[in-house]
Formats: sequence, structure tokens, C-alpha cells
Amino acid sequence: MTERKATKILHGFLSGIGFSFAFVLVIAAALYVYSQYMRSEIESVEITSVSRWKQFDENAGLAIMSHRPIRTENNLEIVGVVENNGTDTWQSISIEVELFDSEGNFMDECSEYISSAMAPKQSENFKVSCGGCEKRPLVEFDRYEIAIKDASYQMKQDDI
Repeated sequence: MTERKATKILHGFLSGIGFSFAFVLVIAAALYVYSQYMRSEIESVEITSVSRWKQFDENAGLAIMSHRPIRTENNLEIVGVVENNGTDTWQSISIEVELFDSEGNFMDECSEYISSAMAPKQSENFKVSCGGCEKRPLVEFDRYEIAIKDASYQMKQDDI
């Protein structure tokens, strides 16, 4: 090879290394800026999520207003009405029925969800089926207890 060609190759190689180094620096700077932006976004979402979420408890205002058992040969269905006497909208309301014998021993439980959203002052009918079948009938029980076990808070439009 001639000295001129070798010099051109060397200059090309050094130019390539220089451009590559500059490119890597630009990409690294962009990734750093992007990671800082995402960190600040995640922190702001965590802060607003905490303020927009509520834990279901006895202060939610959900109450079972009425209920009655309907007994068939192998099944028990509890039908009733849930009312929202609180100030928040709740959804995915979980209703649980526990069955006890005459001595107070727990025998079985069954549950159902009300999937629709319940705004304040709304009520909703429900049915909890404690199913059995001919080969595996419902356990013998003397009494039942019914309760709302859980619900999901639905954010208000102005919370968004």
C-alpha cells in the first residue's frame, strides 16, 4: 500500500471513531434525560394515585338494607338490596354469606359480586347463590350471616 492510501485509511478510521464516540455521547445524554423524565412521571403518578385511592371499610357507606333466603331442594339463594349511603362511588362490591349450624359452628360460605358502579344514594338488588346439586347438596345449616366484605373505589371525574 502506498503511504497516501494508508493515511486516508487512518484518517477514515479516526473519523469513524470520533463520529461513533459523539453518537454514543448523544444517545447516553438522551437516555439520561429520558430516565429523569420517567422518574419524575412515576413519582407524580404515585403521589396522585395515593390521593385518588380509597380503602373500603365500614365508613364507605355501603349497607345491606334487606335480605331474605329462598330455599330449594339443594340450594340456598339470598336475595336482597344494597344501598350506598356514603359520599363515594363504589364498584365490584363483594357480598359474603356464611352458614352456621345450631351450635354456631361454621359450615360453609358463598359470595357474589355486584359489578356495576353504585353512586351515592343508589341501591342495587343482589342474589348470592349457595349452590349444591343432587350428588353434593348444600350443607345442613341453622342460620346465616351476610356482610359486605370488599368494594373498589371509583374515582370521581374531578379527581382525574
